[in-house]
Amino acid sequence: EDLIIPSGITLTIGPDVALVMSPRVHLRVMGTLDIQGAAGQEVTISGKGAETWGGISFEEPSTTSTLTHLTVRNASRGKEPTLYPAAIAGLNATVELDFIDIAECRGPLFFRGGSTILRDSRIHIPLTGDGINVKGGDAETYRTTFLGNNSPDVDAIDYDGVVNGIIKDCRLYNFLGFNSDGIDTGEQCVNTLIEGNHIYYT
Repeated sequence: EDLIIPSGITLTIGPDVALVMSPRVHLRVMGTLDIQGAAGQEVTISGKGAETWGGISFEEPSTTSTLTHLTVRNASRGKEPTLYPAAIAGLNATVELDFIDIAECRGPLFFRGGSTILRDSRIHIPLTGDGINVKGGDAETYRTTFLGNNSPDVDAIDYDGVVNGIIKDCRLYNFLGFNSDGIDTGEQCVNTLIEGNHIYYT
């Protein structure tokens, strides 16, 4: 069964904890998720036997969730994939992500509305899609490394309809496919600060 955090409930996960998820099982957050990993004592969420599991979905919670020193592997998407189409996804959620390591997942990060802050993380995009896609709401991305691939339509950072967004001091590698962008701030973005980023072709 899915692991569900109801509204009004906080799940706190301390350093060096490993969650092993069965196939098609999801972590669904309507309350608060507080992941408190540390350097060298990261929290890990992965699939049982490296099998693909569901995803972490923030489903219109009213409180702020904080994810720190979290490693995610083998994730796919949320229970409702049209709303939560990434390993970590949110709808009208306020989420702060620091020192996140996402790899071997079908799609890393997607948020619609709410407020998203991503800092000091490492995001690998294995297939067509975006490292982080934010539609509407507030979005800030700092000091994060994005690793792309040769597939078409792969963006490291894609903001749509974000006002006063920030993309600062990031490193972007290997976005070589057709119609792939290191940074895409189209579709009604206004007043986005893009500063100190480096884009590499290998």
